[in-house]
Formats: sequence, structure tokens, C-alpha cells
Amino acid sequence: LHGSTGAVPHAHAIAASVPHTTSRRAHGGATTMSILEVGAGDFSFAAATSARAPNVLATTVDTEESMPRLYPTSSAHVETVRASGGRVAFGIDATRLDLYEAVADAAPYDLVVWNFPHIRGKQNVRKNRALLTAFLASATPLLREA
Repeated sequence: LHGSTGAVPHAHAIAASVPHTTSRRAHGGATTMSILEVGAGDFSFAAATSARAPNVLATTVDTEESMPRLYPTSSAHVETVRASGGRVAFGIDATRLDLYEAVADAAPYDLVVWNFPHIRGKQNVRKNRALLTAFLASATPLLREA
């Protein structure tokens, strides 16, 4: 499982719209909605989002030790998320979210985001379809009922 392939070009513009999509706002314009981001890649989207939605848990299947090699800018993004009050978790399989205490304990979520879901390597439509099916089955029970 893998998130983005690098920095999200318009992450700040996308993240700036997050509070406007919900009526759950805290004092100062930040949203109180609980957000789970899976497949965070270099954590750039989470870093941009956490300024307006500090109740974010950003996850990746990658290990913390592998991040500097895979995404050289990830350390700065992780620091930004944490400084904003958000959390990050490494080694999280998006198709088995219920197995991870860090994910389950913060549920229910108002929003689950996966910006670029795909299997690493050569594109395989069948494998990617299975990945999305398993992810949706895994994430659905973690959502807050409307």
C-alpha cells in the first residue's frame, strides 16, 4: 500500500477548504472534525490539513526508518503535523485498520482520506481494485454515523 508519490502540489489549497465542508468548527475557524488519512506518503497533505484540522491521524504503511529514504521531506511534514496537535502512525495497513490500536482508539472519524491509493510497482488494475475494496471494508466501520 502506498500513499502519494511525493508532495501534493495543491495540498494547502485543498486543506484550506476542509473546514468549509462541515459545520463542525472550533473557535478560531479550525474544524473539530476527526480525520484519518491513510497512505500519507510524505505527509505533506497531513501537514497542510493539520493547521486547520488538528484532530488528524495520518498513517502510512511504510516504517518510520524508511521514510527519509523514500520521502526526503517527510521529517519536516511529520514535525508540522505533530506541532499542530495531529498524530502520525507508521506501519499501518489500510486494508486492516481495525488491527491497529492507534487507529481504532481514535475512532469514530468524520472523514477518512486516501489521496492516491495504489499498489507500488507496475500498475495492476485487478490488484488495485482489490486494494480499494479491502480498504473501504476496513474504513467504513470507523466512520461516525451521520
